[in-house]
Amino acid sequence: MDITAEDLFDRLQDESDKEQLEQLLPKVESWVTTNNKDFFFSFKSIDTIPSGLYSMTYTDNNGFGLSKMEYKSEEFFHLPSLPHKQIVADLQAFWDNKQKFIDYNLNPKRGIILHGDPGCGKTSLIYLVVEEIKKRDGISIYFDIPQNWIEIAKLVRKVEKDRPILCIIEDIDLVIAKHGEEPFLNFLDGLNSITNVVYVATTNNLERIPDRIKDRPSRFDKQYVIKKPNDADRLLYFQTKLIKSDIKKYDLNKLVKDTKNFTMAHLKEVFISLYILNNPYDEVIKRLKGSKITDNSIGFDLDGNDDWW
Repeated sequence: MDITAEDLFDRLQDESDKEQLEQLLPKVESWVTTNNKDFFFSFKSIDTIPSGLYSMTYTDNNGFGLSKMEYKSEEFFHLPSLPHKQIVADLQAFWDNKQKFIDYNLNPKRGIILHGDPGCGKTSLIYLVVEEIKKRDGISIYFDIPQNWIEIAKLVRKVEKDRPILCIIEDIDLVIAKHGEEPFLNFLDGLNSITNVVYVATTNNLERIPDRIKDRPSRFDKQYVIKKPNDADRLLYFQTKLIKSDIKKYDLNKLVKDTKNFTMAHLKEVFISLYILNNPYDEVIKRLKGSKITDNSIGFDLDGNDDWW
């Protein structure tokens, strides 16, 4: 709605509007126009965004955008049994040979699925891959709603024309159950697919993903099973977490043996219960052997109302 000069004058008499304008003035740095006729004041513009992990966002004033997500990379471990190196090697081979896709008139994109029991480290593995993508100055985007991704992906590609993109789809089986298969097919290899992108999806239930999505090459090309930490994984986890004064508090070999078949989530709880809260050893092990701990997701609550518009 257009505001007349008189309306603007009246609004500026209101102290709250006047204060808001005074706060905005220092941030105004440029002009913006959509038709080369009407020109408006704009905030600072940048040609590219920093490499990192982002969630998709939307506001009435600004439309679609990306919001930086903070995380502590040191909390995630390169456990020996995780296929981290293999996944990174696959991604490097893809990006190193991107031009060959183009030479053969193929859309440069790949898809991988990480599957396994809850709490086994799928989210941790994603963060490790995000760190690798940052080394290529790429951006990782946390996916939530297919229709929103379609719009944002096109906008990102318009601004970041050739930048590596990692799209993270956690619990893809739940997302498909909520939004249907067709939107996925549309952006995986349909009219709304984009170039130079890798899709990384996770699931606790591989069998719940429709065959035409999970088993068709060019949609999701590889599947990696993420198993529970083995003996070497569990030993490395505790050795890495513990400070020097706590190393000999318990026999680590016994602890590794007693935590067989524990997930990463269980191991974290063992560490907190034993070394932070000083709970009795036998009680902690017995309690956790009978417990089920689910994955910690990166971003959104799929059971909640996460629609923007």
